[in-house]
Amino acid sequence: MSDQATTKTKSASKEAWKKANVHEGVTLPSGTVVDITIPSLPRLIKAGQVPNHLIDVAVEQGSADKIDREVLEQTWEFTRFIVPQMLANPSITEEDVEDLPALDLEMLISFASRVTDIDAVGHQLGGLETQASFRSLRGVFAPDSDLFDL
Repeated sequence: MSDQATTKTKSASKEAWKKANVHEGVTLPSGTVVDITIPSLPRLIKAGQVPNHLIDVAVEQGSADKIDREVLEQTWEFTRFIVPQMLANPSITEEDVEDLPALDLEMLISFASRVTDIDAVGHQLGGLETQASFRSLRGVFAPDSDLFDL
């Protein structure tokens, strides 16, 4: 029997599990490192926090097959709405979103819409890249130590 099969993992406390909702040290394409939370779009919609006219945009994130002026404008409005809610550190406002790098915003929206869970330097948001089973799942069988800062 392998060590992995005989070793039990300690369960997290409720507080630790809730704290795991904040992903610390997420690197964006600009090199900026932020702490984020991934929003629960269904929870936000149910709580009435997503403006009605943005619900369809929120639902369609990551699956846009039709791009036109209206879709782009609504996507930008959704970006201005959701990005400040995602950032735990630094804290920003909707107005601040105007000045942020476009690639960083696109990555944040990709996180929010569950299109990706890998940041700009290849770290998985939950830190699972440190687990051999995760690396195997993602097709990284023999990582070069220079590529992984584990």
